[in-house]
Amino acid sequence: MRPVPPAGDDPRHVLPAPGRRRTHPALLLPSILLCALPAPAQGGDWQRDPVPLPPGATEGTLTDIVEVAANDVWAVGWYRAPFGSSQEQLTLTAHHDGTAWSVVPSPSPRRAAGTAAFCALETVCALGSSDVYAAGTQDIATPYVGAQVLVLHWDGSAWQELPSPREPNASGGLVLDSLAEPDIGLVRFVGRYPRDPAGRRWPALSLVWDGSAFHQEALPYDPASTSGHQLSAIDRAPDGTLWACGIDGRFGASLGSYVVRRDANGWQEVALPVLAGARYELFDVDAARAPGQVWIVGTERPVGGSTRSVQFHFDGTRFERENAEGPRFALWSGRGDALHASGVGTAWIRQGDAWILDETFDNPPAGIGRIEPARGGGAWAAGSERVGGMLRPLAFRLDTSPSAKARIRTPCSTSAPPPVDALRVLAPPTSGGRLVLEVGDPQSTSGLPIGANNLAGVVLAAEPAPGYPCGRPLPGLGIGAGSGELLVDVTTALALPPARWSGPTSPARFTVPVPGDPALLGRWIFAQGLLTDGSAAVLTDGADLRFGL
Repeated sequence: MRPVPPAGDDPRHVLPAPGRRRTHPALLLPSILLCALPAPAQGGDWQRDPVPLPPGATEGTLTDIVEVAANDVWAVGWYRAPFGSSQEQLTLTAHHDGTAWSVVPSPSPRRAAGTAAFCALETVCALGSSDVYAAGTQDIATPYVGAQVLVLHWDGSAWQELPSPREPNASGGLVLDSLAEPDIGLVRFVGRYPRDPAGRRWPALSLVWDGSAFHQEALPYDPASTSGHQLSAIDRAPDGTLWACGIDGRFGASLGSYVVRRDANGWQEVALPVLAGARYELFDVDAARAPGQVWIVGTERPVGGSTRSVQFHFDGTRFERENAEGPRFALWSGRGDALHASGVGTAWIRQGDAWILDETFDNPPAGIGRIEPARGGGAWAAGSERVGGMLRPLAFRLDTSPSAKARIRTPCSTSAPPPVDALRVLAPPTSGGRLVLEVGDPQSTSGLPIGANNLAGVVLAAEPAPGYPCGRPLPGLGIGAGSGELLVDVTTALALPPARWSGPTSPARFTVPVPGDPALLGRWIFAQGLLTDGSAAVLTDGADLRFGL
């Protein structure tokens, strides 16, 4: 992790003196002044792609998606439909043929004849166009009781149920994620194996399909666990090592983290740097980004505290724990160095040392579940939107030719308010176009007197200040004698030459040419302004800026 800049990193030391242009060799692009950007990490625009419900369905959602080819995409989930005076829950499989989505019938085993079905598909993967697998859970009765593992197979013409292992007189079995390994012809399913009424604990499930039969793999298991173990996600590293994560009930009400790794010696548990006594749920793991690099996301609830997002990063030697702003439930390694994450109503992208909010989903509210790469670039994601109080299945497509964006970001500290409307984005950074910013005091709230020494400055940075979306309070750089909040990372920053502002109606304008470089598309940079009368200075709001078309 990059250390927090020392207290001496003050934007007053970054802004050049009037009439003198300070340059940063790493921040100069041909004939223009721009920020140096970290290794390629391109975001994009997430486009909603509604998926139909079967006739008679009342609501439904998508949980996972996979692209086999450009004209062969599968999404799975569940839907509800009337059953007598109540409702039943059935499996949902939908196919995209390159043009549109259509619902494909899939088995939904019933608990018993004449009873309502309770089924759900949680994951889908593929070895080929005629070898697709979907899995989840089903609720069945005699000779089994309650929830059991459900695995479906698409052979190119129809979905059929595969005879997965079950536990007599048991309940609680489910599959939450899957992984196809075409190079060795295996499909892996992870989740939870059933717990029987006699009190045997739920062990985590690792189930392997070799094309003709299922095989259960032994996982590290603590028999003293009060509520068993569960694996929620699995991924494969470039060297073939498998990583999986989930929850561990050995601590009773305070669920622990559960991470396992499989190499030539089989599965072994891996410890995370967790907080003592905290409750954890781990949702997804990404190991495909680079050799030795692993990311895990989930939630953490400290003793006496509230639930918050958390992430763990393995650098090839050890895991480090990081707080995470906003909920993140799914990970995906994108083009270049991009690492994407999704949450409820949000999509995030990892750029440099920071997670950046890349997209929000509202009007109506929507959430992304699993994210999977598209072969031609971009990605697919599964999720749902809420319309009229009911869930509707929704797919998303990531367009990597994104639009330019500008988002004003205000300080988190209520004791560090910036001048009202002091920073404005007149034109976001468009490829081959320009970035135009204004800095001034249109509401006369800065507290700075107007005179001949009024100057405004803008700092552009490749990364936000540590703690995004919050920054770091700086005494003496706020209104009056208050603090301001530094929202950009000055260690990656460049100050534009200052300009004069002379009152509420005369802001300083900053225009920066933007090259027509496709590598810039989808990248974020970060801006913050500064007002001064020569004796005092005040920080403005910040702006998150994304290069686009």
